[in-house]
Parts: sequence; structure tokens; C-alpha cells
Amino acid sequence: QKMDNDNSSSSSENEDRTIEVVEWGQGFQILERPKLSIGKKVKQLACGGSHAAALLVSGEVYTWGEGRNGQLGLGKDIKKVSVPTKVKLPKESNIVSKIFCGYIQTAAFTSDSQLFMWGFDPFVGPIFTPQSVPGMIQK
Repeated sequence: QKMDNDNSSSSSENEDRTIEVVEWGQGFQILERPKLSIGKKVKQLACGGSHAAALLVSGEVYTWGEGRNGQLGLGKDIKKVSVPTKVKLPKESNIVSKIFCGYIQTAAFTSDSQLFMWGFDPFVGPIFTPQSVPGMIQK
């Protein structure tokens, strides 16, 4: 699928059934549209202001792009990532079933109704690794 809008993403399936993601948009002096190969089956993609996230069929979450405000969930020292990188969720979490990206935030919802968030929080500042949001979901 190809879209002509500058803030769009598209994906295509190749013969070995893996997904190739092509993204473009605001970017920081992107001269050509980069291709990011995850090499695994993707269930869902989400895009923020200058970052993106992929949820794999296995429940793993990968992020890439700008991360100065923690929106990648990869730690305080990671400011920008050009290739999809696995996000480490806390061990007590279950399989991720949905992901969401805000402008400078990312969230993961698990199959056992847990919500994890990372990125910029206007009350506490940047959150650089996934944190559980208690009391948000009633089981």
C-alpha cells in the first residue's frame, strides 16, 4: 500500500512473509525514505511525533526514532535509534496485545489487563523505561 501523504507509513509483505516497513514524515533531515527490516511478523504499528513502535505477533514490542523524552522505552542514555530495538517490559508483565503512541509517549496494554507507559509525563518529566500504571484497568 502506498500513500502520498508526507505523514504516512506503509508496509508491504514480501515472499518470505516478513514485513518491510517504510516510513517518512517530519524526520530530521531525512533525504530518502529509510527501510526498516524487523524480520519478524508484525501485528500492529503505531506512530508518534518522531518515533514509531511495532508490536510483533509474539507480543514483543520494538521502537525506533527520536527518544530524548523516553518515548522509546530503551533507557535514559538512548536519544535516537535508527533501527527497531526491543523494549524490555517488567518481568511481571504478560504478553502485549496492543500498543499506542502519543506525540512523545508510548503505551503497551497486555493480555492480562496491565497498562505500561513511558515517555514524557507532564507531572514528573521523562520516563525512560516502561512503568506499570496501577489502578487504571478494572479486571
